[in-house]
Amino acid sequence: NERGKRLYQLKRAQEYEHPIPGFYISPKDGSVVLSDNPEGLLYFYDNKGELTRELDLFEADEYNDERNIACCFSSDGNYFVVNALKNYDTPREEGKSYVILFDNSGTEIWRKQLEEKISSGVEISISGDYIVACGYKVNDELAIESKSTFLLDKDGEVICRYSRLFRLVAFSSDGKYLALGERNRVWLVKTQTGEILWEKQFTRRVRGLDVSQSGLVLIETAGGKYEDGTFVFYSPEVTIITLTGHEIYEKEFTDSRFYSPGIKILDGGEGFGVGFADRFLFYK
Repeated sequence: NERGKRLYQLKRAQEYEHPIPGFYISPKDGSVVLSDNPEGLLYFYDNKGELTRELDLFEADEYNDERNIACCFSSDGNYFVVNALKNYDTPREEGKSYVILFDNSGTEIWRKQLEEKISSGVEISISGDYIVACGYKVNDELAIESKSTFLLDKDGEVICRYSRLFRLVAFSSDGKYLALGERNRVWLVKTQTGEILWEKQFTRRVRGLDVSQSGLVLIETAGGKYEDGTFVFYSPEVTIITLTGHEIYEKEFTDSRFYSPGIKILDGGEGFGVGFADRFLFYK
């Protein structure tokens, strides 16, 4: 719990070559979902560690150690969304990518097949009104042949499709805006229409994203390298861009390092915080 007291633990048999399951915790009540990617299974546990539901995403599908399952809870904890791969074996035997929406008890609400062959990332807005998912297709040499990002509404209808992938995603808390990042690019989307309001390119990789209700986008870029087996980000730079695409703030922290990105802009855009390995800073 919030005081560090252990509430329960889950013990599972683990085969030597079997991937460790994905682990997702609900912000609403502390319930947990485990995903077994090769088997295509989801396990729903309540906040006391009791198994409440076991789901097979694709009942006729065989074990597949190349299956990707991306999952997340909505921030209100009412929805759980999955971007999962069915029937993928080799590039010549292409699979099918599905986005599946559940309520927090594991009851399926809908599923939508995407027009790409390999599943990748997924994210859902705070109240579940919008979902963004991506996928791609590879050729016989395993090079990416096509890639897509899909913006869907709460009923599973595609609002817009973009010919790109995303690695980072942030919805504004009211769901009106969506910031997406891929490598050294960021673009801002108006969710209701799918319109791309602006797109920016940076010299270094984008490591963190956040967006306010007013459409201000907070971006963190940084270099990185391995040190003693641990990947370290260094000399981060923070940028703020307005709804209209104008850069209004930029600051580089040349003496700072971090291991995991941590940035947050307030809903009204009146301040932001950024975390480093040795300190947390807040700016107005």
